Amino acid sequence: MGAAGAVAPSVELTEYDRQIVAGVEESLARGIELKRWWERAEKAGSYRDQFPLQRAFNPARRSIGFFDEAGLSFGTIPVTGVVQEMLFDYTKTTPEATRDQVREFVMRYFLRVSDHRKPAAFALKDLKRTKDQEAELSGWGYSQCYYKLRESGRVGRFAASEEARIVDLREIGDRHEWIVLKARLFTINVTLSPLGGSAPYMVLPLAAFTEEYLIASREFIVCQEKDLEPGVLGRYGFGYATLRDTTLRSPLLWGPGRFNPGFEMFQFEVRDTGETVVTSPFAVNRPEQIFGVKPDPIAWGARVADLISFGLTSRLLPGLRHGFDPLLTPIEVLNATTGNLPADAFGISKESVERYFLVQHFMAVYEMLTGSLMTYCQVPDWTAPEEELPPWVRSGLVE
Repeated sequence: MGAAGAVAPSVELTEYDRQIVAGVEESLARGIELKRWWERAEKAGSYRDQFPLQRAFNPARRSIGFFDEAGLSFGTIPVTGVVQEMLFDYTKTTPEATRDQVREFVMRYFLRVSDHRKPAAFALKDLKRTKDQEAELSGWGYSQCYYKLRESGRVGRFAASEEARIVDLREIGDRHEWIVLKARLFTINVTLSPLGGSAPYMVLPLAAFTEEYLIASREFIVCQEKDLEPGVLGRYGFGYATLRDTTLRSPLLWGPGRFNPGFEMFQFEVRDTGETVVTSPFAVNRPEQIFGVKPDPIAWGARVADLISFGLTSRLLPGLRHGFDPLLTPIEVLNATTGNLPADAFGISKESVERYFLVQHFMAVYEMLTGSLMTYCQVPDWTAPEEELPPWVRSGLVE
C-alpha cells in the first residue's frame, strides 16, 4: 500500500473493526474544530492560563503548557495542551538539498521509523542480554489500520502485511479521505513524587494503556513550498485527531483513547540558514478525572446527596460529583478540609497533577523526535528510490 496508486487489498471488517470505524467521522470533525480553535488562540497568543515547561538539558526553543476553554459547535469545553518548538537538525549542505531530504523523510518515512531500539545492557556475570532487554523499544510505534478511499467512499482495513508500511502522507486527501493509525508509546512509567525527590513516591506503569487510534486527514497534512515567509524554504508535517475508543475498559480516563476531542501536529520548517525546526501543538479536552469508572455509582450517589443537602456534600467532598478518582479525589478532599494547605505548601493539587501529565507528554514527544533524528542521520539520501533504502525503512519494522 506504500506505493502511490497501489490497490488497497480487500480485508473483511470484523465487528470490532466496525465499532472503531463507527466513531471516526465524529471524532475527526471534533478534532478539526479543536485544531482551528487552537490556531486562533495561538495566533492571538491568548491562552487563559499559560505556563512554561522547562528542561535543563538542551532546552526547547519554546515549550508551554496551557489550560483554557474552547467554544466549539457542540458547546464550550475545558481544554488543556502543550506547544513545543525545538531544533530538529542543522545541516552544512545547501538549504535546498536539506529541504528535499526533510520533505521525503517527513512525508513518506517518518511514521514508519518513529520507534527504535534502545541499546541493550549486558549482565556482567555472563555478558549476555536478557530477553526483555533485547525486546526493549523506545519512541512511538505507528501502524495503519483503516482507510476511507476518496473517490469511492469505500472503508476498509489494511492487510496485516501493510500495517507497518505506512502510506505516503501526500496520498491523504487525494487517494484517501482519511486513514486511521494506531500509535503506541513504549516503556512509559509515570512517577509521582509531589513532596520532592527524597519523599515517598508512586510509579504508575502506563504501558498497558498507551495504545490509541488516531485519524489523519488532509486537514492535518502540510506540504508547502510556495507563498512562505522570507527565509522559509519549505514546511512539511502531519497530524491527527484523536479517536475516542468506545471499546476500552481500562480505568485510565485521561489519556490514549479517552480524549474527545483532541489533536496533535508535527510541523517541520526548513529555513535558508540550514536549520530545520519542528513545532508540535497538542490539545485535548480537560477531563474531570484521571482514573475511574464510567458510569460511576459514587457520582450518582453524590448528586443525590447534593440534592438532599442543598449542595453541602459538594462543598465538603469536592470532586465526588464526577465520581471517585483514587488519585485526584484524596487530593481535592485534603485541600478542601485544610484550607488548601497541601496546594500552597507542597504544590499538591489537581492542577499540579495535570501539569505533571502534560510534562510527561512533552518529554515523550521530545524523546520521539530526538530518536527520529538519529534515524534521519543514518540514511545518506532520503530522496533515493525506495528500493534503494534499508529494509527496515521500506518495511517499517524495527529489526
